[in-house]
Amino acid sequence: MFKNNFAVRRRRARLFADCVGIGYAEALRRLDDARTGAVGHQHGSPDLTFLTREPYSGGRIVNTDFAARLVAAAQSRCRHCLIMLSVDALDDRPTVAAFSGRALGILPKAGRVRESTARWAALARRVYGDREDSAAASAVWEAVEAMDVPQLYGLLDDALTLWAIAGSPPVVIHHGEFGDGWDGGPLYQVTVASREDGGHRVPVLALGHEAGRAGLAHLREVGLPDWDWEGPPVMDPKWELRVSRGSRALEAIVRVDDEGLDDIVLWKAAKLVRLSAGWWDLLDRAQHVEVGGPWAPGAPEAPEKVAVVARVTFR
Repeated sequence: MFKNNFAVRRRRARLFADCVGIGYAEALRRLDDARTGAVGHQHGSPDLTFLTREPYSGGRIVNTDFAARLVAAAQSRCRHCLIMLSVDALDDRPTVAAFSGRALGILPKAGRVRESTARWAALARRVYGDREDSAAASAVWEAVEAMDVPQLYGLLDDALTLWAIAGSPPVVIHHGEFGDGWDGGPLYQVTVASREDGGHRVPVLALGHEAGRAGLAHLREVGLPDWDWEGPPVMDPKWELRVSRGSRALEAIVRVDDEGLDDIVLWKAAKLVRLSAGWWDLLDRAQHVEVGGPWAPGAPEAPEKVAVVARVTFR
């Protein structure tokens, strides 16, 4: 038994050393420290049973309890548990695939991630856009199978960063109705996200197609300027995100006129969806949000976009 445990310890240390680019002795020391530091830790257990329905794992078994422990450790910023769980995850590629696909496939762009992660995220977005595309589903799983261990670790690490920032899972909030509104106006959905700008995280709401005339032409028509997704968009105080402080939920995105009255209601929540503590704190600190789009699942990697920095009104 002792020899077997020692062999497992040595194997884990070698894997960890390869993944983070350190020597074997240092990897062994860090893992021992993490094991000691993680004793008795409990970080909650979010419900991730929906991961079994995600199309990224090639139909293989997904360990949702293990995925929940990863999310909880990431959102608690527990370094000890993250080290131990991340190394364990290297032996469970289906769970890594489902976990990572949920974080990356739903977002309009992978952002600042490893090159191998960005390539895989493009495949994941294609699957998210059309879950009946069996060829795309096969390709996204085959790409995970083909990854070497450092690439797999990098995919997991990038996905954990997104889960820690955006909450579990990335939140998509729909408009109050489907189809065009009663006045013929198009409707949107919003995806709660964030991005890094100059070393700081900023809150983002990505506008997605829901129905009707929603899209680039309409967003330009209502006054959102073009944006290349590099650097901050133009700030316009006439655009306003209204949020409920009591319920920590988004209410509406509106543009007001010179008298402060609603000129355009671009989006209104169908129901109050409580936001993650991490994203809410980010919004509370920033007091503004980047509103951009359009985003449609499966869209090209770099389509034309528009965006604006809107002020936040807490109600």
